[in-house]
Amino acid sequence: MTSGPVVFMGTPAFSVPFLDAILISGREIALVITQPDKPKGRGQKLMPPPVKEFAITHNIPVLQPQKLSEPFIADAIKEINPEFIVVVAYGKIIPSVILKIPSRGCINVHASILPEFRGASPIQWAIIKGCNVSGVTTMLMDETLDTGDMLLQETLAVERTDTAGSLSLKLAEIGPAILIKTLAGLETGEIVPVKQDHTKASYAPLIKKEDGIIKWNDSSENIYNKIHGFDPWPGTYTYYKGKRWGIWKAEVIPANENSEQKQEVRSKKQEISITTEIPPPLTGEGQGGGEQRLFSENQRDKNVPPILNFDMDRRGFPTPPEGFLGERFKQGKIIDVQANGIIVSTGDCAIKLTEIQPEGKRRMRVEEYLRGHKVEKGVVLGDETGNIDSD
Repeated sequence: MTSGPVVFMGTPAFSVPFLDAILISGREIALVITQPDKPKGRGQKLMPPPVKEFAITHNIPVLQPQKLSEPFIADAIKEINPEFIVVVAYGKIIPSVILKIPSRGCINVHASILPEFRGASPIQWAIIKGCNVSGVTTMLMDETLDTGDMLLQETLAVERTDTAGSLSLKLAEIGPAILIKTLAGLETGEIVPVKQDHTKASYAPLIKKEDGIIKWNDSSENIYNKIHGFDPWPGTYTYYKGKRWGIWKAEVIPANENSEQKQEVRSKKQEISITTEIPPPLTGEGQGGGEQRLFSENQRDKNVPPILNFDMDRRGFPTPPEGFLGERFKQGKIIDVQANGIIVSTGDCAIKLTEIQPEGKRRMRVEEYLRGHKVEKGVVLGDETGNIDSD
């Protein structure tokens, strides 16, 4: 069976291995459509997208329209009369007039296990949500976003140390083979499209640069995942004394290692647990709107803040350390500065920052930063105004 020409639509580096695989398979790539060149760097010099660079190197014609709705785009594709249009991270919605052109359909490669994480940023959100498994799905495109019939899927494990960047590389390794199998299977009729279960759909909205601000009242695990999900772009950040710190690497501190947040004082006679309902955090001299309640071990659930153990007074009541219900429990507070990390209080416990990027500087390990800079214990991190939740 003779294969017809292919039109390829893609933009970032993630798309390049898929374009290369089509070329290696022997199919004719008659046209590449990619996004316009964009200014980058301090000099704001116009730089071509990776897909364009690859196409030019291999003498493939390239179009870079500002809008796909421009009539000359559909006309150019119709003239080719492609068997397939393959779309891999193009970055814009494909108009229906283009979707109807190829004889065997528009094939999209989506970097998630559909129907999970439909949308613009599936790789990032898989990390942010702490998923253990991710993958690649090929599907027939329709007029709504990532809702078309599925063709093939391939899954892989997500490691705890994975970032959006490292997971992207892994998916770009397994994805091209799935794409080639999809094209061949559609030609032979071996692949039968499968409807998505729309009741199980989740979404991966576009991530913006300003989304990178860390909310210290979030859980340590969520903060850890966000740091990894926003690496390499746009990166997470906070402010130390009004100066921006990029946060690139961190470690979750288990509750039993965070003595300041936990405030554990063991009594030889008796030990009970006390917690304070939040929000709002108690302030001042221990007075506030929170309600104090006693919890035994079997009464606690995942919505209760970390267990706090205090000595008993002679009447049998717990006695928190002086000032505990005020500043000592504040989220975003630097509670310890160690040789290899900065310990910060979070919504449920603490996290150790191990790699940061001081304002105007490069990324560096905290131990390197501390050799030339003093970081004060007790300072509360937040946004430019000192707000810890940044809402």
